Amino acid sequence: MKNCALILMVLIVILSGCSGGKKLSAEDIGIMKIDDEKEKITLGMSRADAEDVLGKGEKNDYDGFEYESGVTVRYRDGKISSIALFEDSKGVYQTLNKIEIGTLRDKVEKIMDAKAASDKPLSYFYDTSSKSFVTEREKLERKSTEELEENFVLSYNFDDNGYTSLIILSDQRAAKYGD
Repeated sequence: MKNCALILMVLIVILSGCSGGKKLSAEDIGIMKIDDEKEKITLGMSRADAEDVLGKGEKNDYDGFEYESGVTVRYRDGKISSIALFEDSKGVYQTLNKIEIGTLRDKVEKIMDAKAASDKPLSYFYDTSSKSFVTEREKLERKSTEELEENFVLSYNFDDNGYTSLIILSDQRAAKYGD
């Protein structure tokens, strides 16, 4: 009888550890320099801290700031709400999970290891309340503005040959409202 109880407890512990999701926070969504992984920026980081890494940005027509080496950042209330990597970032910046401009789609899908919510662009939606990637966009759309700031969208565009040509990392509010 003791053995059965022990086995049951072990199974409960194992199954509770297999909740099936990667727990992500804003600090997990960002970019880093390829040649110096300590030089990174993440969602929620202050503009001053981001510009310590990126240098001084120049305001663009879309309420974002463009930086050298193909990085564009949007800020909300002085903190990063979205990061975009363009062609000029190739060889300089990569995402924290090591996806950069020029990465093949198959490799992106393998690194992400989750079902995408949309195919064009290849987009992943992460819901912090369920601690999982969701494939139904509506599950995130019905959230309040504050809840949208706690959810993430990871979006990858590809050229005709299947290479990443644009990467956008943002909170759901920035993806939905552009702020």
